[in-house]
Parts: sequence; structure tokens; C-alpha cells
Amino acid sequence: MYQVHLTVRSSNRDTQGIFDGEKTIAIDATPKTANIVVYVNGQKLEKNGKIKVGIQEAERGLIFDGTATLPM
Repeated sequence: MYQVHLTVRSSNRDTQGIFDGEKTIAIDATPKTANIVVYVNGQKLEKNGKIKVGIQEAERGLIFDGTATLPM
């Protein structure tokens, strides 16, 4: 079982708080080990990394792509 946590914070004073939020979900994934690779709107998400998303991009939505993940 894995815990996935997403935190979104606005860095633009004009929209401060509009896109802010947090969500944690639990997922059960098999196989139990994998080389997990996730892209968010084409940007590779690195371990403990952050990705900046502009207001217009956030309004259109975020696309999470984990198809590059490979079982070990």
C-alpha cells in the first residue's frame, strides 16, 4: 500500500488561494517493486521534486502520465 500526497500552492498574488489544495490517497499497486516514472504535463517529476505550473495551464488541467513506469 502506498500513500500519494499532492499539494498545490499558488505563487501569484492575484490568484493566491484559488488553486490551493491538498489531497492524500492510498493505492495498492502490483508488482510490489517498480521503477516509477511520472510526468506532469510533459515535465518529469523527480523524487522530492517540485513542478511549477502556470495559471493558464492549471485552468486547463494537469495530465499525470505514469506509462513510463516499469516493474522490477
